[in-house]
Amino acid sequence: MLIVQRYGGTSLSDASRVKKVAEHVINSAKGGNKVVAKELLPIPIISGRG
Repeated sequence: MLIVQRYGGTSLSDASRVKKVAEHVINSAKGGNKVVAKELLPIPIISGRG
C-alpha cells in the first residue's frame, strides 16, 4: 500500500515535534507500506508592478 503523509505548521515547529513526525513515518513504513512524506512550506506570493 502507498501512504502519502503531509506535515507542516505546528507539526514541524520544534525538534521534538519533528522527531515525532519521523517516528510516525518510520512506523508507517514498518508494516511493509511504501511511504511518501512531504513537508508543507508556506508558498510566498510575490506580486508587484515593475
